[in-house]
Amino acid sequence: MSDDINVNKITDKHKRRAEHIEDRLEKQGMGRDHAKKEALHRAVDELGYSAGGPHAAGESAKHANHERDTGSAATKSPTPANPEPGEDRGGPTRKSPPRRHSRPHPHITKLSRHDFRKRLSTGEVETLEILGREFQPGAGAHFSDDRTGDWTTHPKDVTVISHSRIVVERATHRDVPSDAPGPVAATLRVIVTCPYLPPVTHDATIEFLD
Repeated sequence: MSDDINVNKITDKHKRRAEHIEDRLEKQGMGRDHAKKEALHRAVDELGYSAGGPHAAGESAKHANHERDTGSAATKSPTPANPEPGEDRGGPTRKSPPRRHSRPHPHITKLSRHDFRKRLSTGEVETLEILGREFQPGAGAHFSDDRTGDWTTHPKDVTVISHSRIVVERATHRDVPSDAPGPVAATLRVIVTCPYLPPVTHDATIEFLD
């Protein structure tokens, strides 16, 4: 390796190569100033002053002899032939983030009944069941329809029997605003809320009867 470097012939390519060599030498314990000087010499030895010219060929041959004489194994950091997934060659091992297991999302299939009373007397209530899957303990239920508006339910009257069945023991609604006899069709919207999960909605066609 030449002791004198012609700084006027140093290119960006030499500098980039020298930076890589310098990092490697510092990891092997060489002082920063010494590593910086040594790295620039080695970059010139590898690349030459003029890529493809006779000087470059001579410098490459000189570098090959130098590496053989000094022992390339002692100056180059070992690189695994087949690095493990997530491992950077020559760098620290990068651990993959832990895999998160998503909770099953509830789904409403149908209601146990579709006929309800137009008017509820004092003390009268509606009872029904919500059928589906992946219902969670502590789930709540809310009802509303396009004839009477929001229904009234109390959390203590909503019981999750299983992952596929919710029983609503008490639910009340306002009177249906119609004096015409016979059934009155309506759309009942059911919303089930499970802890830590988005609410699920189901629309069902029902009838209010006399």
